[in-house]
Amino acid sequence: MSRACIEEIARKLEPVRFERGDIVVYQDEPCDVICFFHTAMLRIGFVKEGREDTVAFGGDGDVFFSVPTFFCNEPSTFSLMALDLSLGWQMSFATYRAMERRFPELTIWMRNLLGVQLYAVQNIYRNAYMTTAMQRFKNFCSRYDINPGAIKSQPLSRINRIIPLKYIAQYLGITQQTLSKLRRHRFTD
Repeated sequence: MSRACIEEIARKLEPVRFERGDIVVYQDEPCDVICFFHTAMLRIGFVKEGREDTVAFGGDGDVFFSVPTFFCNEPSTFSLMALDLSLGWQMSFATYRAMERRFPELTIWMRNLLGVQLYAVQNIYRNAYMTTAMQRFKNFCSRYDINPGAIKSQPLSRINRIIPLKYIAQYLGITQQTLSKLRRHRFTD
């Protein structure tokens, strides 16, 4: 991006602070901002017919926005909840669109962001339907830089202290009991 674009973005961003448990984006409600997090631990969730699911986790450096609201003016499909103190900035869609007209390189940035999100969705599908519970657990540990071999004797570091085990189990598509068994199981790569 050009220096002028970056400087304009910096002027337009508004700081945001979300405490543990705060809802950043509500499911089934429009969300007309793009959030840029520099320090965060977040949960993307979905509720259908009273059944809650954890779709993904997000953290430091992640960008979040409602694709349905941005492109179709429809409500958000997912909710976004802060699992720990989350700090960053936000920009309204209207401000972003005005800047995109002025700085066409933002269109390329958005395309790249959507590519990363599509790749993440494909990985979620692959992990949910094409792998075993143990493989999903190992992938989770790898994603969050956790040594699976040390889990029996050590907690899951910051992740375990912040993310309730029920959310990790939902994300992995297993019961909390199965997650407990996997955490106790000694395995090697």
